[in-house]
Amino acid sequence: MPIPDELERARRMTFAADEVAARDLLLSLVPQIEHADRDDFLLEVLAQLGEIYLLRGANDGVQESIRRIRDCLAVYLAIRAGTMPEAAGQVRMSNTEVDRMVRRYSRRAQFLEIGLAAALGDHEGANNGLRTLAAPDDDALPGLAAEHAYLLTHARIRCAIALCDDDLHVRSIPLWQTVIDAIDRAEEVSEATDYLRVTGAAAYGRFCVETGRLTEAEPWLRRAGARAQANGWELASARTQLERAAACWSAGDRWATE
Repeated sequence: MPIPDELERARRMTFAADEVAARDLLLSLVPQIEHADRDDFLLEVLAQLGEIYLLRGANDGVQESIRRIRDCLAVYLAIRAGTMPEAAGQVRMSNTEVDRMVRRYSRRAQFLEIGLAAALGDHEGANNGLRTLAAPDDDALPGLAAEHAYLLTHARIRCAIALCDDDLHVRSIPLWQTVIDAIDRAEEVSEATDYLRVTGAAAYGRFCVETGRLTEAEPWLRRAGARAQANGWELASARTQLERAAACWSAGDRWATE
């Protein structure tokens, strides 16, 4: 199977919460990618691995992924600045392709930095990172708008979840409002968009349960569960059922809980 198809397959595994299989697949691709001398593919591997490590709480792995992405991009930034002429002759991409790659994976690294800061309890640092990630482009590059929107919404979800984990529910409210607005406005039909819908709706539903907004929690949890079932994401579906049971228990509805 071609490398891009394998990278997409790993992405789908992560969406389905099969992170271990996704990680193993990504690591198995590295020798082939290095042999092909494709830094763009290697950056995608590092970005996906970083996200997997973030989801699993492996902070050292997230830090290593960020470092390797930044180190690789630094070479291309130096080439574009004209300070590494000896390396410039080895680049097979056009200047536009290099600029697009640098922009794309700089954002992926920013997302990981935001998620890591939030996970470590550095909520101010995570918020500063969100502002940087949300800043409009001075020069729009083709084909990156949808991924930018995805990263921004996903980063906000991670930050809101981390605030709730630290019992800072009130501070998370503006983030949740932005997240649910983005979910409601999303028009793109893709697994990535569905993943955000499921992740965001389930996490917001849990926030509602934890803050006593039980009537508001139910429709969001139902929505997340239905979307997870439609994609065959069994673990996400089970998690939404568990959250719905918690909501019913909090409301004193023992029959519905069962």
